[in-house]
Amino acid sequence: MTTTPAIMNKAKELLPVDDLIAIGDKVVNKLIARRAIPKREREDVRQEVLSKYYDKKDQIEAAFKGKASPSTYVSAVMYRMCCEVIRSEYKTWDHVQDAEPKESLSLSAGKRPFGHSDRTLIQNEAHYLRKLLQLFDDEEPKFILFCKYFFDLPVNKQDFIAYCKTLEWTDYAYFFRSHDLTKKQDKFKQMALFHNQCENKKVGADAIRIWFYKRMDQVTSRLNGTFQRSNYNRESFQLLFEFTFQDN
Repeated sequence: MTTTPAIMNKAKELLPVDDLIAIGDKVVNKLIARRAIPKREREDVRQEVLSKYYDKKDQIEAAFKGKASPSTYVSAVMYRMCCEVIRSEYKTWDHVQDAEPKESLSLSAGKRPFGHSDRTLIQNEAHYLRKLLQLFDDEEPKFILFCKYFFDLPVNKQDFIAYCKTLEWTDYAYFFRSHDLTKKQDKFKQMALFHNQCENKKVGADAIRIWFYKRMDQVTSRLNGTFQRSNYNRESFQLLFEFTFQDN
């Protein structure tokens, strides 16, 4: 019988318990479908995410500003927590014999999707991603900073200075450490605002969105290669980016 963290019975939820469990299941199942989580780890990851949510319940509720629906907000929070579990556990998963049916891993070695439990493959892909980003030349630090902001990863002073030398980090540290925006369109508005202040330009959120996704698609295409060495999309690119920049 499935159990849930004991604290659930005492906490005042942003959403009903059943809704939270359903959202947690949906997030975990989505990442399993992308092969970011082995099927055998489904229940453990689900429990870990729900526990993380309730451990930080007060902070999560305080950060909710009503700019998105509660379910959308909670989905985003649980997705971030799920990625934290993946980053901390994938090395352990790599040493556990895979119990999934062999036919589910029938893709050729050159086309295995990111998330397959192969630590060496992930490390090689992360190294390759860094090399590809260097092809953007002067736009590399800008793209990295915007990816970190868009994916809710920590942005540090070095990231800021590498892109923008005309503004002071102390004036914008809070901007990059606040992750209360869950709607993509709101994030692009904030990205445009910062871009214009840094580069002294006047472009809208749509222009930033087009630029951002164009660069992301360029990287994804190069990761896949002319002969489809992999099958990345925007979602799996995000996972690879998070693994690559998890420590800096």
